[in-house]
Amino acid sequence: MRRYFNDWEQETDEKIVHILNDRYVDRYNINLENYVDGLIEEVYCIRNERIYFCYSTAVQNSYPDRIWHIASIETNGEALTEHFAGNLSRESNPLGYSYDYERLSCRAFNLETYGGIYSNNKIYLHGKDKTVVYDIDSDTVSETDGYPIGKYRWNIEDHKAITIEDTEQNTFKTVTLENMAEQNIYAKKLLNLSTKTIWSGDSPVKRFFTNVKIVDNRIYIICEVLNWSGESFAVTFRYDFSSDRILFLSSKKVGDRISTNYSFVLCESCSD
Repeated sequence: MRRYFNDWEQETDEKIVHILNDRYVDRYNINLENYVDGLIEEVYCIRNERIYFCYSTAVQNSYPDRIWHIASIETNGEALTEHFAGNLSRESNPLGYSYDYERLSCRAFNLETYGGIYSNNKIYLHGKDKTVVYDIDSDTVSETDGYPIGKYRWNIEDHKAITIEDTEQNTFKTVTLENMAEQNIYAKKLLNLSTKTIWSGDSPVKRFFTNVKIVDNRIYIICEVLNWSGESFAVTFRYDFSSDRILFLSSKKVGDRISTNYSFVLCESCSD
């Protein structure tokens, strides 16, 4: 499959950047771990020629508490700037329980899920005790009552189907590779792979549906395709709930599990 995706043409006008292992910004060859002394949690977006991301650091003498940071760096690796740093779980954390950071754009809404999300040019950090929002355009941080809750809920069923709910209309739709293939030529090509096998005897699409990412109520479906030796490719589609339309967005060889080693961000300053 070395050249399998070479002639696939993107069917949307969005510009994206691949993120590997939560920390490597592929287009700019930047490993964010080289710039901060902490754990990279998530890359949010690329805007105004800057990469915006979250990293966490340990709280001195309060293991396993962690401080969450919002930072940005120029796409050439210069001018690292920290916009916020704080422990958002301290008051209700007397036993030192660590609230793990979650990428909220990739999780169906749950009040007890804590982490960050990018929406409408703002970055939200939702903690146990409070939520803060960083406005990129005004370069200001403030406390807020909560983070934007999208109207879609979803559930991935054994990598074979995704059930998506529009909570405003109280309607449900199910996405499978088979119904994707009925109206998208690239999905049809992937469906044809389902009859083939890799070295282990498994199908190249055995773990096809791996993640859903929601950005301002736009639905992105991240899929995994394996080559003969079991190396993975991330293949991403955009899904329109109202029309049931599927559009191919991108492909990227990752090598390891897509669910834990791949994401992408929208890029508002990328040239073609």
